[in-house]
Amino acid sequence: MTLRAWHLVILSCAVLATALAVVAVTQVNRGVTGELQRAEAQQWFLRDESGRLALELSTYARMDRVDRISREMGMVEPSQSSITVVAE
Repeated sequence: MTLRAWHLVILSCAVLATALAVVAVTQVNRGVTGELQRAEAQQWFLRDESGRLALELSTYARMDRVDRISREMGMVEPSQSSITVVAE
């Protein structure tokens, strides 16, 4: 084989290897893109859930609700004479 033929064989192998690498990287890219889309969907779901939970927490912590439940439990506000301030 001549030198030119060897160059052609080497160049053909390099082109083939590059083509296979492009296919492999494209496949990996598709897999990673799918993972990213699933993670973004989960992120949106968790944001919505966080918002719902914050609303629920604010509902439970409303002063009128706390006051009503405490009265149902028989709790009363302490008188000024029964309050003791302790200095640190």
